Amino acid sequence: MVVRLLPAHDRPEVAWRNGAGVTTEVTSWPSGSGDAFGWRISIATIAASGPFSRYAGVDRLLLPLGSTLPHLVEPVGSVDLVVSGRRHAMEPWVPFAFDGQADTHAQHGGAGVQVLNVMTRRAAWRADIEVVTLGRSPAALSPRPFGGHSVLVVLDGSVNLASSSAAGTLGALDAASLSGLAAVHLCARPDSPVPHPHVVHVRLSPSLPRDVTPETAD
Repeated sequence: MVVRLLPAHDRPEVAWRNGAGVTTEVTSWPSGSGDAFGWRISIATIAASGPFSRYAGVDRLLLPLGSTLPHLVEPVGSVDLVVSGRRHAMEPWVPFAFDGQADTHAQHGGAGVQVLNVMTRRAAWRADIEVVTLGRSPAALSPRPFGGHSVLVVLDGSVNLASSSAAGTLGALDAASLSGLAAVHLCARPDSPVPHPHVVHVRLSPSLPRDVTPETAD
């Protein structure tokens, strides 16, 4: 198991080309690959309505996190997506999947809204998202087998993380990347401002040929 801690304060902000928001990259593979990524995870702040950039051959998952106002711990704020002319009402902490090549616009309302953005090259990677609620008892999370990765992003509260190779404390929007077969264990810290913190678990797996399943792969 290889674990990397990814503090939120280490992420530089990059303005969108259309000026409608900013993005901070959480992590990507290969590291530092820019737009040549196999997969990339970032947190974007949508401050105004506007178009999304198009990415041919890329699948996208968007998870609204809520308002950027720091004192709020419940998901608030609103943003809808118009994908290929069809409007979709986005729900906080509920992932929405769409084709990165599609004509996509954000319809913004209220305060600045943060979204977790997961992008994967369709021919090489696939991803899914789960929001996990933690308590005082440790919960075990691990990547999928066959070369998978996991990325954990804390939504609120304060969390202890422990594994065979690393240990640390994660606060709101801090993250950790995992690779290997072993699990990490997470639990709410005794002094967490939120009794039951929430963590996003992004699981990334290599795409397999259609006639190969994880059960039959070597």
